[in-house]
Amino acid sequence: MTFSSTQSKNVIEQSARIMLNSFSAQWDLDMFSEYIHAALSKATYEIIDDPDPFYGEVPVLRGVWASGKTLEECRENLKGVIEGWIALRLRLGLAIPPVNGHTIDIPSRVEAVSKLTSVSWNEMVRRLREHGFERPYLSSGPHPYFMKRGDLTIDLPNPHKQDIGIDLLKKVLKRAEISRDEWLSA
Repeated sequence: MTFSSTQSKNVIEQSARIMLNSFSAQWDLDMFSEYIHAALSKATYEIIDDPDPFYGEVPVLRGVWASGKTLEECRENLKGVIEGWIALRLRLGLAIPPVNGHTIDIPSRVEAVSKLTSVSWNEMVRRLREHGFERPYLSSGPHPYFMKRGDLTIDLPNPHKQDIGIDLLKKVLKRAEISRDEWLSA
């Protein structure tokens, strides 16, 4: 996902501040500040032909870029984009890559809760739909149902009214191209 534009800057900054405030009791806010400073030190800037001619990006953070009328405005916008990028990754439960040795670590109590568990068939279907899959369709194959997302089709196991166990769920997620972190964040 790419973040940019002055119009979305305020929304991104508000989201970042809400997320950062909600985690402040769990994380050392200095860690965020140091990470953002490290990311900004990796930023590259150039002048482009645009009403906001200063363009900056952080190549080590995929999709993080901003523009501004001045270099300082561009840098401030880029800082807001980094904050929003961090907030989104935390919200989605995605890893945040280290920058110059700086990391944002998820507290161990959050990691302990973030384990796969068995789920009912209905719960699995509901969560697959949250990941963009269409409703279950009847199948003429060995499994009675399948789901689709774009060109991707996956068969749904039917454990005869029992919960889908962790091992079987892992196989379904692998076929569905959904990571553990993505599944747990839904």
